[in-house]
Amino acid sequence: MAVNYIQGQILANVLQRDGIDLAIANANVGIGTNTPVSALEVAGNITVGNVVISNIGNISAGNVNINNLAEPAANTDATTKFYVDALVGNIANAGNLTFSNTTISTSLATGNVTLAATGNAFVQIGGTYGLVLPSGNTAQRLGTGNVAGTLRFNTETGRVEVYDGTEWDQVGQGAVTNQILNGDGSTLTFVLDRSTTTAAALVMLNGITQVPTQAYDMSPNPSANLVFSEAPGPGDVIDVRFL
Repeated sequence: MAVNYIQGQILANVLQRDGIDLAIANANVGIGTNTPVSALEVAGNITVGNVVISNIGNISAGNVNINNLAEPAANTDATTKFYVDALVGNIANAGNLTFSNTTISTSLATGNVTLAATGNAFVQIGGTYGLVLPSGNTAQRLGTGNVAGTLRFNTETGRVEVYDGTEWDQVGQGAVTNQILNGDGSTLTFVLDRSTTTAAALVMLNGITQVPTQAYDMSPNPSANLVFSEAPGPGDVIDVRFL
């Protein structure tokens, strides 16, 4: 293919290739508005109006920079690497998700954030330290609309609890521990050394298992207050097992 090299300065309103590549070396080239370009090799400077490039052609800038590009307004606009990096690194919102440093939240007042795997895949969370559950006291549980399988840490009882679709159940914590108390014939309420629920405590009086909600209860439930319906007598041994 023949290539014509033109020295000097070219001011052109129409610069077209008629079957021949046009190469301009060491030149200042002024291209007018709406100038079609098929193949153009330039070693000098180009002053450009609007350049129309065939959709089968390419622009090769080698290892030189393209300066003074404006921020893109349309999908087809050219952009700079700096703008792309800055935009990706500082996205504040994507749909209803809000990104702030390492925190992902939702812009909706009561919106759920859902991590969903496809098919038979798992949702995996990396790291070696652990996964921190939402935590709060008993009063901070969701009043209505709880979803079965919901996990949380109860700061009042010091236990992990799960909602089974009807009520909150404490998750077992290994070995059963106990506390020994003594009756005096008048005391109904005994303070335990940890909070628990009525269902998560086994209370025995002189070795005889007591019926929960009839012989005793936690009030409020959960709490560290063991309340009997009748006061244990003097010398009665109260054995509380924390399940």
